[in-house]
Amino acid sequence: MSSLNPNNTASNQPEVITTFPNLAPISDYCVTEDQKSLVNQIVTCSGSHHDDGSLRVIKHGIRISESGSLKVGGVLWVLRSSTHVNSVEDFDDRLVLSCADCTRFLALNEDGTIKEIGLFNGFESEVPTILAGNLLDGSDSTTRYSIQVTLRKIIAGDALVWEPADVKSITRAALGVTTCAVSG
Repeated sequence: MSSLNPNNTASNQPEVITTFPNLAPISDYCVTEDQKSLVNQIVTCSGSHHDDGSLRVIKHGIRISESGSLKVGGVLWVLRSSTHVNSVEDFDDRLVLSCADCTRFLALNEDGTIKEIGLFNGFESEVPTILAGNLLDGSDSTTRYSIQVTLRKIIAGDALVWEPADVKSITRAALGVTTCAVSG
């Protein structure tokens, strides 16, 4: 941010007041709720696919400040770790980050920090993720499942796994409120 000083007509040069980090390009983002302040925050996949890509948490405020940064590249989904709808822990608190050859799982902690976690709901980490999200149980609207779709299977929590027998690879996937559709 810069300003022109009307009293300094001799140089007529702008004065730098403050600088902000460039988040461009933002290739993906999601809005989550901060567990402490119950205020929305934005988690972005910023930068290019080379060495300058990062995951950033942006909170509302007078000035732009970086709450967290993690140098990664890929595709991002936000999930809720709680399986009970409308529970005290019912927050978007997990991030699933798919890379070309693996999937990483990140936790949004109560203090606003981001930490990589090794396991999440039986999801596979050694393969890329096509789609991830939360589904409500069709027969019980108070239960939620976290879904991971990979090239070979659909994983719904720790107990449910479906592998199509007649398809070499899942190429597309979509989530509804209570359903998951795939094609290959």
